[in-house]
Amino acid sequence: MAHYIMFEGCEECGYAYKCKEHLKNKSGNFRTMELIPKYEFYKNEARINLLSRKGIEIRVNRSIQVEGTFGQIKENMDYIRIRRRGINKVVTEIMLVCLGRNIRKIFAMMKSKKISDKYWIASPNLEAEIFKIVKLKKSKKL
Repeated sequence: MAHYIMFEGCEECGYAYKCKEHLKNKSGNFRTMELIPKYEFYKNEARINLLSRKGIEIRVNRSIQVEGTFGQIKENMDYIRIRRRGINKVVTEIMLVCLGRNIRKIFAMMKSKKISDKYWIASPNLEAEIFKIVKLKKSKKL
């Protein structure tokens, strides 16, 4: 169930230009917003997970791994261009190339006996990040 909230005092707000970017009437001193509690709950849960110690660890690993993987596919596998047309065929081709890359990686790790599920482990003194939330003035419900 959605709630509609009207915020007043947009003239003093520093974010009014961004908040009213997609509105037809940008001159008013108010903004009506739709708030879906379940969506806000999941969004807040995702924010907490991303900013936690484990979330930081996952993001660091992901940022390292992705660029290297595309570089390996392009250079070492001589994959320069998609050879199929149509979204389904393109998706299938890319999935097969990525599958081939993962199989190569597994065999290389098995050969060198370096199979590990951790690439970067967070130090024990790493603390969760703090995300600043800008609170708007709440006016009245519609």
